[in-house]
Amino acid sequence: MKKITLFLFATLFSALSFAAVPRVMAYDLKSEKDTPAKGFTKFTFSTNTKPTKAYLIFYHAGNEVYRKDITTQAQKQLKDATYTIRTSDLPELTNMKWAIEVQGDPIANFACVNNVNDVAKYGFERPQGVAIDNNPESDFFGRMYIALPKAGGSSSSGVAYGDTKAGIVVFDAVHNRLASGITATGSVLGDETMGIHRVALNPKDGKVYYTKSIASNTAVYELTPNTTDILSDNGTAVDAIAGLGLTRADALCFAEDGTMFVMDNASYSGGAKGKIYKIKDGTKTLFNGDALWSNSPNSLASDGNGGIWVAQFRGAVGALPIMSHINSSGVVDYKFTSDPSSWLSGSNASKGGTIAYNPKDKVIALSTEGGIVMLFQVTETDGKPAITNKLWSTPKISNTGEVNGIAFDYAGNLIFASRSSERLCYYAVPTTTNSCTTPAKSTMQVDGPPTCRVLPHDLTVVNNGDSYTFKYKTNTNAQSGYLVFYKEDGKTVDQKIALPTPIQRNIEYQITVAKSALPKRHGITWGIELTGKAVPKYSYLQEITDQTRQIYDFYNMMGVVVDNNPESDYFGKIYVQATLNGKSDGATTRADNQKAGLFIYNQWLDELNPTSNVGIQPSLPSGYSIGSANQFNRLAIDPTTNNITYCYAASGKPAVFSMDRANLTGTPTNLLAGQTGITRSVAHCFDADGNLYVMDLPGSGQIFKIDKEGNKTTFGALTDKFVNQNMSMAVDGRGGLWVGQNRGAIDTYYQLVHYNASGTIDFSVYQGNDHGFTGNSTRGALAYDAERQILAQGRNGSVILFDVTYDASTGVPTLTKQSVTASIAHNNIDGLAFDYAGDLYVVNSGKEKFYKFAVPTDNNTCLVPAKKALTVDGNVVAYELNGGQWNEYGWASKKDMYNAFIADWKAYSGSTHGTIPYEDQLGIGKSNGGIPTTIQDGEDILGFMAQEKWAWLAQFLDALAAEQGKTIKPTEATRQMRYGLGNFFGEDNNGASNWIGAVDCSADQASAEAFQPVWGHILSNPTQPTTTMVLGDPYKEYYRFDGWYTTADFSGAAVTTVDEYTDGTLYAKWIEHFHTREVPAGYYATVCLPYNLIDVDGAILYEVAGKDNGKVYLDEVPVSETEAGKPYIFFTEADIQVFYYGDDEAMIAGDHKSLHGTFVKLEDAQLAGMYMLQSNKVVKCAATGCWIDPYRAYFNGTELEALGKPGAQMPGRRRVSLGATEENTTTGSDDIVTPNDQVIKVIENGQVIIIRNGEKYNVQGIKF
Repeated sequence: MKKITLFLFATLFSALSFAAVPRVMAYDLKSEKDTPAKGFTKFTFSTNTKPTKAYLIFYHAGNEVYRKDITTQAQKQLKDATYTIRTSDLPELTNMKWAIEVQGDPIANFACVNNVNDVAKYGFERPQGVAIDNNPESDFFGRMYIALPKAGGSSSSGVAYGDTKAGIVVFDAVHNRLASGITATGSVLGDETMGIHRVALNPKDGKVYYTKSIASNTAVYELTPNTTDILSDNGTAVDAIAGLGLTRADALCFAEDGTMFVMDNASYSGGAKGKIYKIKDGTKTLFNGDALWSNSPNSLASDGNGGIWVAQFRGAVGALPIMSHINSSGVVDYKFTSDPSSWLSGSNASKGGTIAYNPKDKVIALSTEGGIVMLFQVTETDGKPAITNKLWSTPKISNTGEVNGIAFDYAGNLIFASRSSERLCYYAVPTTTNSCTTPAKSTMQVDGPPTCRVLPHDLTVVNNGDSYTFKYKTNTNAQSGYLVFYKEDGKTVDQKIALPTPIQRNIEYQITVAKSALPKRHGITWGIELTGKAVPKYSYLQEITDQTRQIYDFYNMMGVVVDNNPESDYFGKIYVQATLNGKSDGATTRADNQKAGLFIYNQWLDELNPTSNVGIQPSLPSGYSIGSANQFNRLAIDPTTNNITYCYAASGKPAVFSMDRANLTGTPTNLLAGQTGITRSVAHCFDADGNLYVMDLPGSGQIFKIDKEGNKTTFGALTDKFVNQNMSMAVDGRGGLWVGQNRGAIDTYYQLVHYNASGTIDFSVYQGNDHGFTGNSTRGALAYDAERQILAQGRNGSVILFDVTYDASTGVPTLTKQSVTASIAHNNIDGLAFDYAGDLYVVNSGKEKFYKFAVPTDNNTCLVPAKKALTVDGNVVAYELNGGQWNEYGWASKKDMYNAFIADWKAYSGSTHGTIPYEDQLGIGKSNGGIPTTIQDGEDILGFMAQEKWAWLAQFLDALAAEQGKTIKPTEATRQMRYGLGNFFGEDNNGASNWIGAVDCSADQASAEAFQPVWGHILSNPTQPTTTMVLGDPYKEYYRFDGWYTTADFSGAAVTTVDEYTDGTLYAKWIEHFHTREVPAGYYATVCLPYNLIDVDGAILYEVAGKDNGKVYLDEVPVSETEAGKPYIFFTEADIQVFYYGDDEAMIAGDHKSLHGTFVKLEDAQLAGMYMLQSNKVVKCAATGCWIDPYRAYFNGTELEALGKPGAQMPGRRRVSLGATEENTTTGSDDIVTPNDQVIKVIENGQVIIIRNGEKYNVQGIKF
């Protein structure tokens, strides 16, 4: 019967296609530092199938920081593919975790992958359980363990299976058999089915456990995987449940923390009595005792969250669940007790009682009738799981078939074993994203290159119109950063905007900021501030240069310098001085074949020379050349020109050549040209002002200082303790110098000297005064970081860094050793320099190397300002008042108002009390001399505040008092007014909370925005609005404001509001509010304007009072009583009259006591029977040839005849009379004098100017 069954299975398997590809996965990850050479790391990994893409990924603090495409290497071989990476290409981080991500084509079909007809490999007599090590932290990640209680057997064709002994079978990640027949030492199976039943793996320690599921003889044996025996208990059986009182361990699984779950005593008889226990550290606790489990076989699977899934063999769906979920608290929160979709049917619904769970994809696999494995989707609602969808099913084995062990591998592939088919099957589970990331063990962390000090560079900005895009680069990774804006002084930080992260080297980053988000002013300077990891202090300074790049080899060098001037176009560039052509000395090929000259590196330490390994040389004047160390000696940068400079140290040819960096191959300038008294220039440096210091060494040493105008003076005295040409100099940032000299030992000559600003030596190292120094200072190289006060000097083949402190009174320096490089030279240290961030650069001809070293710091923050030429403009509103002012008083600020108030009060009261400036008035009380002291009780402040000019302020304070619930208004009591005024101008709350009850102005109660509506004027309009604000109207005497415009010609619509986006100038438009006439002095004329008059120059206004005895009488009218549209007669006191009018407007001309006004020209018939003024008489208009111009008046004849006598004359006002009426010939109104020249009105400096016959007159007619 077995052979017939196997024959049926063989027929089934022969129909399967085994061309399917599994989900892709990487395993067996390893790394080796400094392999295959120093400065490299080799990564090794294997894959279960050929990936379409592969990546090496690095993580730090849980975040991905770098990934490298390694597809080519991954596709070359499945087993032990390798990728080697240069350490300097890694992020500058320590303790990085890493992983291999592999990708494959999407998998559309649920299909068998392995060739089940290979019975020697996949044939098993009676398999009972499957477990896979899915923990990447395990040394045996990917291993598969199969429980085989009965071995032997063969296929229907007689091919023997691969196992001859019952026990645990071990496969590797790609299903190569590693071992068979492994059992606990001395254990007896006792049953060919239950003797080795379920198998599970503890993810905490990687140990393997299997159950002996025989009643009253149960055990859970522990085996340990290894590389030698593959799996063993080291000769001593370990029963994990011994002595815990379990009757029969039917199934088990493990939580992530190593807790074991065991199903105990779920039997065929006696009802549902199975219980599930938790076992941890040898202690058993009941996890769930619900009466739900009565059948064996059953199985458990961890849900990855402290809970488990349970399956049991049931003939049909019913009250006892086929599947259940128990949460981490031991509560059953899901039971499969109904099957509305008829997924399970027949009399053996869940035959085999086997389950597996994939927590990543939330997929359950269940054994069902006929040996079918069904996959279901798990969903969660309010933390409770449910099976909502059947996904896929394997083919049916037979009507009586069953599956006895199921597992998912790390990638999500399905593996199951069946004692019915006697096969192990491997299925690819469909996925649209066939990607798997396998992390390396946490013990395999790798380090990137050493961390250096962070230095932002290459700062640029692009103006987008309404925004700016700021760009920058960094020399190393930064953890955080800010875009910084400075205040007007260009030094103090005004505003910061956080930069997006991550921020990594070798990338140009940018951030776009709206102009509205910038400080509200123009010409803003800005910078980039970056913060990197702290640079730790080790026994030796850490080298940053990666010598494996082989671009830092030099045959002979005498100098190095870094451009530390943010204003320079070359900021951050590093310059190395190669003094000699290379020679074949066996050091390096690069050094042997090198051409002397200048070499340039960027902050990423890439060589920038146009031709690699060929130095850049200037075109030297006749008689000079580069061919020895003396001829190309020591580098410096002139801060005033940004030129590279070097010393020509040959005797008798003193020179400091200055090379234009825009044309390094051009002819340099000799900065010593024309100077006398210098014989041999062996060292030089510049101070911040551009003064040049030169060491002249014809025999003894003398330092000369040459200013920017070429004036030469000595600095310090001549000394015979300087004798060696290998010297270096550096300014100390305090007006003094540090000088180093080449000495082979401490002797009578200087090794190290400090000059103070007066040129006096106050620190020196030589025999008898060694300050604890020992050994040599070969080549005499030193550098000084003035900002951080760190001195670097080459000594004994290393570079020593000293912290320098200066005595507060004497200025004498003290040196404290800070850190040191390892020995890097055969005594020679040929050049030193610091960069802007404080890291160190070294050139060493002994080992023919150029180095960069990280200088330790706990605060790795660097702020670099952008060039001043790269300023940006925030949104600022400017106002062109076009001759106007903000208000009729000319106050532009509250300070102006305060000063006017004090002046008015003293004029009103005659007060002699002291007062204080406005700035001192802010936020102070009475005792400090504020307004409450300037104004005393008993003085008439209430009367003063009732005046028109200040009445609005009294009204404002009263309203504020009411709003704040004060019981006494300021206008009702002197003290409340005094303190209210003090708080208004001082923006204070003095006396607000005590018995005085003054108004509180300590917040914004007294702001311009608060009081301007009550005042009816403005101090100014906002120049830096942060929200929408309504614009106020300015003031210009005798003009009407007609709006704010964005253009000087007032084109376009007027602007009424500004906000944070408003930028540029707004122009005030004015409309003339005056009317000019030219009637010679001593004459009467008429006027009728559409507006009320507010002032008149050059004339007296009259109105008709009546008529008597043929004369028309006129009464004087004050300007303040005039009305819009009403006609008046005026008497001229000057040849030019100006009528200033207000805003009251009349639409039609009116009349008064027979005098009628007109806004238009009238003539002939329109004036028939009418009268007008001429030559100070009232005359009747002729029938023809008579006219009256606009804005004049005439008499209605009928009304004039009926005009009565004038009333009583008003006291203090003049009354005059005009001559008798008479007939007149052709005439026009006011045509007393008829000028033939053109009259022009202009505004000059806010004043009306009238030009007539080329002469200028003021409005009173007085000629300038």
